[in-house]
Amino acid sequence: MRLIVHIGTEKTGSTTLQAFLNDNREQLAKDGFALFQPECDATQLVRNNRHFVAMFQKDNRNDDYFRHHQLDGDEALNQFRQQVTAEFDQFLRDLPSDIHSVVLSSEHFHSRLQSAEEVQDFADFMKARFDDFRIIGYCREQSALCRSAYSTAVKSGEKRAFSDYQKMCRPQNHYYNYLRMFRFWRKAFGPKALRTRLFDKESLRNKDICRDFLGFRFLNNRLDLNRYNFDQPAYNLSLGPTGLQLILLINRLLDVQKIGPKRRHIRREMVLKIANMRGLNNGQVSLKDASAIYDSFNAQNMDFGKVFLREEKNPFSRPDA
Repeated sequence: MRLIVHIGTEKTGSTTLQAFLNDNREQLAKDGFALFQPECDATQLVRNNRHFVAMFQKDNRNDDYFRHHQLDGDEALNQFRQQVTAEFDQFLRDLPSDIHSVVLSSEHFHSRLQSAEEVQDFADFMKARFDDFRIIGYCREQSALCRSAYSTAVKSGEKRAFSDYQKMCRPQNHYYNYLRMFRFWRKAFGPKALRTRLFDKESLRNKDICRDFLGFRFLNNRLDLNRYNFDQPAYNLSLGPTGLQLILLINRLLDVQKIGPKRRHIRREMVLKIANMRGLNNGQVSLKDASAIYDSFNAQNMDFGKVFLREEKNPFSRPDA
C-alpha cells in the first residue's frame, strides 16, 4: 500500500488543502484514497495529521498541541503514542480492498520535525506499514513566508513588532532553510519518493493548490477532477497593517501565557472579529529588508533549486518591499 504525505510547508495553503481533502473524502475513497483521523483530534474543524508530528517531535517546549492534549511528561506522551498507533493500525486493518493509498497532511511536518533523527523515526514507523511512498512539499520565497508567518503568530499571541520578528528569517533557521529540511526527507524516504513544488499562482495547476495536489502525476493516478468540489473558502488570510497593530495591542494587554481560560476566550473572540474585518486588513505589512533577506538566502536557494527542482538558478523571484 502507498502512503502519501503532504508536509506543507507552512503558509502554503495547507489548511485550504486539508479542508478540501476532508470535504471530498467520499469521492477520494471511491478513487482509492483514505484519510486518517484519530479520536484525540476528532473535533478538529479542519483535519490535520498533527498527531503523527507529535509522536516523533523531540522538542515540545511551548507547543500549543502538547498543551491542548496535556502531553506534559513522558508517561502522558507514551500513552498518546500508543493510542494513536493502535487506532492507526486498526484503521489500516479495516480498510476496504479497493483502497490503494492513505493520505496524510500536516504543515507541522515542516515546522516541528527539525532533525534528521525525527524525520527518520517517522519514516521507520511508516515503512513498517507501507511499501510505497510519495512525499510532497510546497515552498515559497522566505521573506514572503516570514510576512505570512508573522500574521499567524500575532493571531496566536505574538507580542513582538515585525522589525524584531523578522530577525529570525535567516539561513541558519530550520523554518526557512528548505535545502536542509528537504534533505532530511529525501534521506529518510529516498529521492524517488520526494517532490517539491513552488507555491505561487504561476506554478500551481490552474493557480489552485487543491487542483495542483490532486492532479499530481507523481501520485500515479488519473482522476476525473470534475467529480470533486473545489469550491473552498480561503483560510488563514493574512492580517493587514491595521489589523496587526490592533491585535498586537491586545496581545500585550492579554498575554496568552499568563491569562486564564475566560480571558483567553475573550481574547480569541476579539482576534476573530478583527481578522474578519476586511477594512482593517487591506494591504500587507511592510518589509523593507525583503531584498536583503532574498540575497541572504540566494546561495542556499541556488543549491535547493539544483537539487530538488532541477533548476540552475534561484527558483524564487526577487520580492517587492
